[in-house]
Order: sequence, then structure tokens, then C-alpha cells
Amino acid sequence: MTAILMPLGNHTMPQVELFSARIVKVETRGMLITGEEEEWERKVCRKYEQTIWAWPHGPGREDKPKHEPMSTQARDFLAELETLA
Repeated sequence: MTAILMPLGNHTMPQVELFSARIVKVETRGMLITGEEEEWERKVCRKYEQTIWAWPHGPGREDKPKHEPMSTQARDFLAELETLA
């Protein structure tokens, strides 16, 4: 599965294109999608693991979702990211 994150408006270039995409979590306020982003430089391809949070957008949903308390999974994930830096 491929996931493409397009910018709002009339832009045609995707902001992020994930290959081997998987939907990890689905909630009423959005979903968590992981996959690999490819960066090509001449004939060399570099792959990066990426995770994006996508929330519904459309008529009547112009704003970002309201902040809700962070889940323990999200808190653990952010703590792991800090240890990698």
C-alpha cells in the first residue's frame, strides 16, 4: 500500500509519499500511518522509516483536532525518540 500526503490548495507535489505503508492506529480524531519514504539521488535510493498522523479534513473540518490528553503509548514513543537523539 502507498500513502500520499498532499498539501492543501492547488499544489500537485506530495509532501510525503510512503511505500509499504501500514495503518497502525485508527481513532475518531485521525489515524497513525507508518511506511518508508524513498529519496533518490541519481541511481542511489535511500529509504527512511516515517510515521505520520493524519486527521480528517473536509467540509466542516477546517481546523486541526482539539488537543486531547496524550496516551501512554504516545508518551512512550516520544520518550524513545528522545533517547535516539
